[in-house]
Order: sequence, then structure tokens, then C-alpha cells
Amino acid sequence: MQGRHGVERSLHRLVAAMLHGYLGYEPQRLVRRLGDRIPQACGVLAGVFDHTEKTSEQMEALDAFCDAVIKHRKGLHASALGRLTYTDSLDHNTWAAITIKALAKTGGRIGQSHAIVKRILENQPTPETASILAWLVEVQANPARPQTQGRHASHRDGPYPRRLIAEGASQWLDTAEGREAGDEYSRLEEKLADHGLLRPTGPPETG
Repeated sequence: MQGRHGVERSLHRLVAAMLHGYLGYEPQRLVRRLGDRIPQACGVLAGVFDHTEKTSEQMEALDAFCDAVIKHRKGLHASALGRLTYTDSLDHNTWAAITIKALAKTGGRIGQSHAIVKRILENQPTPETASILAWLVEVQANPARPQTQGRHASHRDGPYPRRLIAEGASQWLDTAEGREAGDEYSRLEEKLADHGLLRPTGPPETG
């Protein structure tokens, strides 16, 4: 029986073979083969991709792998795609698109929510990142909703990430670029208000 390090080495080889396009390691086939090891493989993918030459073929393989994970019959496996938040070399727009699809599949449940908020605040605001924050506010900032469970969950699930998410979303709303996001800006503002998390922006205007 393989120990933890043996399993990680095995997953590293499988993921690397997929990214390099080796025959028999196509993303869809690999996801079927991984089964309940999908969450671990998502974590391995985040590390392997950072140390891989970025070609169009490898980007396509990563995108196809994520799509296969999202379409897997065990929908909550997609919450492990939150680990890609740590992949610095992954284009921000590509990361946001993958994250939104994962959130839609899991009903807003995703691991590493604290890191997701941090990454969003470190990059230019977009409608896509507003959508991600709205999902997080709706599910993870609401204590009445269940949190992501399992090894791929954020290790900070609980009161602290709820506060962090609310503060991060409010900070995002304060940016001029954020206000240009239109419908997604309004949706995020509504979610914060619904949960009593909307931060006052100043005294009301007087006529």
C-alpha cells in the first residue's frame, strides 16, 4: 500500500504526462481513472503547472482537465479546483473562468476561499471576479449555509473567512473599476446587503 508521499509522486507523474500530451493520459480519461483521488490531483496540478513550460497544448490540457472535473458525477470534487488559486503562472482571466464554472457546479462551495479573495484583490477588478465574490458571499459568508468539507476545503472555513470575504468584497466594491462592472457589481452589492455585510461608504447625500 502506497504511503502519502508515494501517492503524491504517482499523481505527479500522471498529471505531468497529461500536460505533456502523452498517449493514454488524455484529461477526460485521466479524470475517470483518478476517481476519488481527483481532489488530491487538483492540488498536484497547481504545483506541476507552475513548473511547466506554458504552451497552447498544455493550456488546453489544463482547461480540459478542469472541465472534466467539473462534469464529474461527484460534483463537489470541483471544489478542489480552488487549489489553482495558488498557481501564479495561470493567467488571471483563465483562472477566473475556471473558478466561476467550479462555483456554478458546486453551488458556490469551493476550497481556499481566503486565497481566492486575496488573489482577486491583487488583480484588476473585472465582472468575472465580481461574480466569484458574489458566490462566496452567498455561500461561505452565510453561516446558515454548509461549508466545503474534506481535505480540499479551506483550512480557515468558519467565522474568520466569512469576515475576510465580506471585507474583501466591500473593498472590491470601493474601487472605481468595480463600479464599472454593471450587473455583477449590483449583484455583489445585493448579496452583501442581504446578509447584513454591506459596509457603509459614507454619510448620505443631502439635497
